[in-house]
Amino acid sequence: MRGLIATGMVVLTLACASAGIARATEEYPVVTAAVRPEKATVGSRLEYIITVGEGNVAGIEISPPETREFIPPPHDAAEEPSPAAGVLPLYIIHSAERRESGPGRGNSVSLVMSVAYYRTGRHPLPTVEVRGADGVAIGYRVPEVMIEASNPSGDLQEIEPPLDLGGNYYRLLIVVSIMGALAAAAYLVLRRYESRRKNDTPVPYEIPAIDEFLARMQTLRARGLVEEGRREEYVVEASRFFRMFLSRLIGIDAMEMTGLELADALERYLGQAVYSRLRGDLSRVTGLWDLAKFAEFAPSSAALGDNLELAMDLGRRIAREERSGRS
Repeated sequence: MRGLIATGMVVLTLACASAGIARATEEYPVVTAAVRPEKATVGSRLEYIITVGEGNVAGIEISPPETREFIPPPHDAAEEPSPAAGVLPLYIIHSAERRESGPGRGNSVSLVMSVAYYRTGRHPLPTVEVRGADGVAIGYRVPEVMIEASNPSGDLQEIEPPLDLGGNYYRLLIVVSIMGALAAAAYLVLRRYESRRKNDTPVPYEIPAIDEFLARMQTLRARGLVEEGRREEYVVEASRFFRMFLSRLIGIDAMEMTGLELADALERYLGQAVYSRLRGDLSRVTGLWDLAKFAEFAPSSAALGDNLELAMDLGRRIAREERSGRS
């Protein structure tokens, strides 16, 4: 009889413990993480979501990474670092927002981050610290993203074919012919007028585009903006002077172009073979200017000083290649 009572007590104890464990498991939240899209190009914005749910989410703490931009250390000290090492971050977190579906049990808490990666390859997303109401950290599987170069081969992109006008072309041909005749007549009149003034008006001396650019960059360095901590003002001025130089040299509107459009225009003008020798330095110069515009990314004084010297040297090389192409 005593054995039967003891057995019953053991069974009852195990049943209570199992119920307690099941209840605790049911109430403990579950963390999931996802990134959209899972494959992107350099600089593209990604949506990274960490969600806590399927349990009691009251008191949940989700802490985004303290550093908004991350520059990884070199993997091998003996290996020669790339020019972008120490300057170009692996990723930049542009925003982080906490969202809640409602307080209490059966709801969820999420952290939605906007992240952009600036190095190619497969990378894990930033680790976010998640703790329950008891202060214990809750683990989760960190997703990965594949980052590819925007145009790794450097080929020119295809353009759309011209639209089919359709209908009758005769009226259009007549208008074009009249406009062409007027333009030719205006050109002849202008040439005759200029030829008469040629002997009377001295030809003004025009400062070469490269000399003007180098003088402006020397003046910018003498202003000491970097030493005074006015890095953003330096970056804006340096980028403006470089774009003014290219606009004069190769006849483009570089002031309104993105970095990628600027590279494409320079490649079309100089040719792919010549541009391939300049591509790396152009990417380093303009890439630092673009990244420095983000409030989270503040390059060092040494990096900005090296950037100024590299920009001036790049300008000399572009001008030299442009003269070689014309001769």
